[in-house]
Amino acid sequence: MSVVEVMQWVGLGASIVGALAAVGAWLRAGRANGIAQKALDQQNEDHYVRWEGDWSGPGDYRLHNRGNDTAHSVLLDITVGGRGIRIQRPQVEAGGFIAVDARQEAGEVITELEERLRAQARARTPQGNYGLQLPNVAGFYPRLPSGVLRYHVTWTSELGRRHSDSASEVGMDYGVESGE
Repeated sequence: MSVVEVMQWVGLGASIVGALAAVGAWLRAGRANGIAQKALDQQNEDHYVRWEGDWSGPGDYRLHNRGNDTAHSVLLDITVGGRGIRIQRPQVEAGGFIAVDARQEAGEVITELEERLRAQARARTPQGNYGLQLPNVAGFYPRLPSGVLRYHVTWTSELGRRHSDSASEVGMDYGVESGE
């Protein structure tokens, strides 16, 4: 093999290596463009989720998705009666909710509330009044103790954008009806 032929083979090899490097760069650029496009899509995504909580019964709390869109990869951290609860859901549809059984966490407060309500009911209709209701004089009946509930919820949109919301509820009754 002559020197010219060797040089031709070396040139061909260098061309192949250059072509492979160009293909690799093109693939990396394509991935970078894909990442940039995903970020742009997430930035411009129309996603509306609004969280709202309520007590559906003694110790049963529900955090509702009142928005128009589904929340994905939902993580709820909630503190009730000083104790924490963590709940994960793959998704919460618009109009759906996360049910939280907080009876154990709020148990002592609920028991106290129920005892006070029974006492209030007895005080309102004492024996021997022939069914007459006594007036509720301001300050005569004890107010229900209030509690504090805090939650922090994180979720992603359909395109993967992260969102979070936090709230505290003060003065709640843990779902026990006061009858007032």
